[in-house]
Amino acid sequence: MTWALGYGVALATTLLAEVPLTWAYAVWRLDVPPGRALSAAVGVNLLSHPLLTLVLLASPATPTLIAAEVGVVAIEGWLFRQWWPREGLTPYAVALAANAGSLALGTALWGMPW
Repeated sequence: MTWALGYGVALATTLLAEVPLTWAYAVWRLDVPPGRALSAAVGVNLLSHPLLTLVLLASPATPTLIAAEVGVVAIEGWLFRQWWPREGLTPYAVALAANAGSLALGTALWGMPW
């Protein structure tokens, strides 16, 4: 598999895992308008996924993956707070749940990337 195809598969897996979960929670539990929830779910992942990929390309190891995922959760939680009218830790909890699901799905389907 070429690098570009591999990245595309990884991004698609991330979006398929995270967007529906994030969108549903934002709309049904936080009363975020559907369009705003969708733009946040997709936009946040389009920003964070390339950053995670660059970190893993520089240091492909499990400790790096864990540290990078923690960083992604922090970034995504902060970005969700900008899109959604919520205070507190809820946006971070949504980011944590979405990323845990995405990592679990990607690992189950494709294994670790190294």
